[in-house]
Amino acid sequence: MDFKNKKILCVISHPDDETIGCGGFIHSLVRKGSVVSILLVLKSNGNRSKENWNKYLTSFKKACSILGAIPLIHDELICEDIAEQNFWKLNTIIEKYTKQYDVILTHCPFDLHQSHKLNSKSVEISTRPIRDHKTVMFFEVSSSTDQGYFKNFHPNFFVELSEIDVKNKLKAMKCYKNEFDFGRTPEDLLLNLKVRGKQIGVKYAEFFRIARIYS
Repeated sequence: MDFKNKKILCVISHPDDETIGCGGFIHSLVRKGSVVSILLVLKSNGNRSKENWNKYLTSFKKACSILGAIPLIHDELICEDIAEQNFWKLNTIIEKYTKQYDVILTHCPFDLHQSHKLNSKSVEISTRPIRDHKTVMFFEVSSSTDQGYFKNFHPNFFVELSEIDVKNKLKAMKCYKNEFDFGRTPEDLLLNLKVRGKQIGVKYAEFFRIARIYS
């Protein structure tokens, strides 16, 4: 797929999702001349996030800088614990942004985390083919995509990463030290990149699911 001259938007639920899910791909796209923006509309409700929210946003901006992406933090963030009740508002905001881009990266709709599902559903609605023609791709996030009863993430787009892409993905993840957990450390991310790489016969890779595609 040719991403040259395409405007790319990554819609995430939490700071660090962009790095875990597609940090290597983002860096690769920017390195090859694409412009990538990362949209944050929700405010995390976890105890660590609430206590350190401003630091969390600073980490997000630093990680985006390392990946070469543009951070887009909506002026009025929606608390994720009331996002479902305010889905119409969430969707209105996200649709305003998706209209401006050609390719949308977002969460798999089968992720375990409810906020991931809400963002994915909003992207689905805002990119309905009858209304607009956007290419939509899902990424995988450790501790959410892989934690359901069944394996519902079925990748069909495979991105080989260079050493510099991997280096910057891991460097970006180090900005989120307060969020380190099982599957969410630089070491864990490196292991997953190697596993995905071996599955397609290369050293490092990230996998995606193309949901919609337009030339």
